[in-house]
Amino acid sequence: MAIETANGKIELRTSEIVKLAEVTGIDLKIVGQTTLIASASTDTYITEAVVVTTATNTVTVQPTISIGITPNWNEFLTSTALNAEMANNNRFQSFFQGISRNTTRFGGGTTIKLNVSVGSTATTHTATVELWGYIIP
Repeated sequence: MAIETANGKIELRTSEIVKLAEVTGIDLKIVGQTTLIASASTDTYITEAVVVTTATNTVTVQPTISIGITPNWNEFLTSTALNAEMANNNRFQSFFQGISRNTTRFGGGTTIKLNVSVGSTATTHTATVELWGYIIP
């Protein structure tokens, strides 16, 4: 359920598992961070991340990714090399649960990012990342 706050912002308030974020066009060849959630609501819980390859060509080295907050970017997903199948198939999906195989709580105002610590060696390697979870009102 979405509600409008006093300052005019729309906030999702639910205890059901929903898609919290979807970021498209992420270049997995580039080392660095991509913002997935710019400012988490209070008590945002991530239960799963989905990485979907959207375009691949001539991938010889798989990227290594993690998901979390500064400075280590690994509170939800620790450093993980993507499956080699993701190099060969567009629309290949990998599902990642949190470190504890439960949920990971992020406090209000937190910026959650995808970190590419080892970029893929490829002509083209892009992805969409989805974060699933819930927000406790």
